Amino acid sequence: MSQIIEIPEAKTEIATEAKSEKADKKPRRYPRLADRILGGTPWLVAPHYRQSPEATKRFIANVRAELCNERTTVIACDTIAEFLRDQEARHPEEWDLTRDIPNAKPHNDLMFWEWINKEPEPLYTGVLVKGVIKRSLYDAIEEFTAIQSKTFDYDVAMVLDSAQRAEKAVEAADGQKVAMFLVGSVFQGTLFPVLGKRNKEFRIRTVGSFALTMNASGRPVPDSLALMTWDDDEGAKDPNAEADWSEAAMRQELLQATRRVLLMHTLTRAIECNVTTIEPAPFKGGRTGKAHARDFCSFNSVDLGTLPRKLVEEGFAAREGLKQALVYMAFKFAASPVEWRD
Repeated sequence: MSQIIEIPEAKTEIATEAKSEKADKKPRRYPRLADRILGGTPWLVAPHYRQSPEATKRFIANVRAELCNERTTVIACDTIAEFLRDQEARHPEEWDLTRDIPNAKPHNDLMFWEWINKEPEPLYTGVLVKGVIKRSLYDAIEEFTAIQSKTFDYDVAMVLDSAQRAEKAVEAADGQKVAMFLVGSVFQGTLFPVLGKRNKEFRIRTVGSFALTMNASGRPVPDSLALMTWDDDEGAKDPNAEADWSEAAMRQELLQATRRVLLMHTLTRAIECNVTTIEPAPFKGGRTGKAHARDFCSFNSVDLGTLPRKLVEEGFAAREGLKQALVYMAFKFAASPVEWRD
């Protein structure tokens, strides 16, 4: 069976408030994935990685530290994800993420996007995106290679892979131009069966990571997408495994989450968005019935305003598919800055 890593609650000051009787009277809200990551929810680890629990713990600790970073912007984008799922249902399209996404540049250098699929049972997806490093492609490859020669760094290894892929796709002169890089990790949280327990319990697992090279305007360099899944085909055959750890299944989940978050980078830059800040609030309840309270992190709830209606009214969503809609939007909607609460 998969290994479960128990993680203590984070000791963090991220946008929290002191517990008090006054705080207890605030409207309660249920925890998001970011809350659960910070709150000590156990993580599932594929059987292939059970021999390196300390490395896994360090990875999880790094993720939680980055969520606690004051520069990190946490974004809940359920309505955007629902819109994209609807588009995928209407038009199953084959995507080349390095050619069909107009602008993959994140708004900030540390962002955590998350959304919920409610059917058939709640599935949280979170993507931690880091970047953007601005320097020439050749200089970046030299620097990343030097770092890796001294000590292994997971993020640097992913970005170096992407940069080396980009090097093969650009002209020699373009290698001297400014390039930008981003690296992201994809997580899932849902109710998994736990061996020896009657009821399913909420667990988090890492699906994989991606890295991408972009030009100065944020357009991806063709064929520069690097992917790494935390798969385990042998573990997928284990009847006691809590999740499908097969390479094919996890690669599909990684690609889908990567495409959605890159589309969100483009959509939230291309059109006017509605952004609502959700402040921390104590959560009461629990299976035991005993009242308890814990503050959660604040986040931005964002949706695309009237975009879905505009596209449907003008026929593009129903007739052409989202890839054509992106081309259409470049001329139809003026870019507008998005203000996030950090």
